[in-house]
Amino acid sequence: MSRARRKIAVCGRRFGKTVLGLLAATNGHGPCPGAFPGVLDGKRILWAAPTFTIASDIWREAKRALAEVIVNKSEVEKRLEIVNGGVLRVASTDDPTSIRGSGWDGAVLDEAAYMIPEAWREVIRPSLADRQGWVLFISTPNGHNWFKELFDHAGVNTGWERWQRPTSDNPLIPQEELDEARTDMGDVTFAQEHEAQFTDVAGAEFSGSYFSDSIWFDEWPELRHRVAALDPSKGETEKADYSAFVMIGLGHDGIMYVDADIGHRDLWKIAEDGVDLYQRWRPEKLAVEDNYEAMLAGVMQERARGRGLIIPLLTIHNSANKIRRIRETLTPHLARGEFRFKRDSRGSRMLVEQLRSFPFGRYKDGPDAFEMAVRLTRCVFEANIQGPAMVREEYAVP
Repeated sequence: MSRARRKIAVCGRRFGKTVLGLLAATNGHGPCPGAFPGVLDGKRILWAAPTFTIASDIWREAKRALAEVIVNKSEVEKRLEIVNGGVLRVASTDDPTSIRGSGWDGAVLDEAAYMIPEAWREVIRPSLADRQGWVLFISTPNGHNWFKELFDHAGVNTGWERWQRPTSDNPLIPQEELDEARTDMGDVTFAQEHEAQFTDVAGAEFSGSYFSDSIWFDEWPELRHRVAALDPSKGETEKADYSAFVMIGLGHDGIMYVDADIGHRDLWKIAEDGVDLYQRWRPEKLAVEDNYEAMLAGVMQERARGRGLIIPLLTIHNSANKIRRIRETLTPHLARGEFRFKRDSRGSRMLVEQLRSFPFGRYKDGPDAFEMAVRLTRCVFEANIQGPAMVREEYAVP
């Protein structure tokens, strides 16, 4: 049995992931009894699922499995306590803040590929730290998203172990059923759902061939121009969509070198981070989409003046259809391999993740800001040759 404290099991549909997770959560796992203890060892275990529906299904299974030893149960919290003090909590990560605060001895992340990454990075992972808790990720793949990145990480880092198992490993599933599923689904979808392969999102706008390892860069080259763009999204609360800053440096080789800062921020934090970005990156222009936040540019300039800065700020009102605008701007450059993304940047990797699933992914703020930054790069480059009217015309600066 594996000695790794963090395990990832990527499995096909109907492989038996729920049974695997339930055994780990209740009985524990590891190379010897008590290595990574479960609820029956008196430990506090969290079972997290991406939706309320999946969490409810798990909750019913957990109650059946532990029925004879339950002493306290909360249907509202989906929390049960057994005779030896062990606790199992089943929770949805639709709102990760609902599971903040508690420390856990172990966690099962069920269908992890369908969770938002903050559920693991910002909520569950810290809750395991003080107890040195274990974690088991069980999921079918969901394109090349954060879970694929975590799977790749597990293959090269100590303390992690990973497995990939197809549905066909389950002896209860007849081969005839799988052959029929392949015919109905097609090879790509079948590879993801039943062979546990990380495939491109079916129908995604941008070909997976655009995102080979050659798209990454480590060190910034000498740059001709620097620009940045911001999609503030709603920016009303920390639970709103992401806000996305995208920075592009145009190299002397004609390549656009890209970095990004993507996160949940309210209006005031967006403005403060925008000033920080300008002070650090010094773009020739910083474009801000004003569709939702007409006052943001003013707040940002006010914060900048407080530091003795004046930001060369442009406000943009995007009236064209977002999907069409992103498609038409980015596709030619992606097809010609004219982008490089900062390898060691979390924001850059989130941007690529959003591009790979566009337009079906949950978030489009990164591609939206990226599209604006590409347009701005073109305009700044052309304005350097033809004069500043090109920038004003493109963005209709008030």
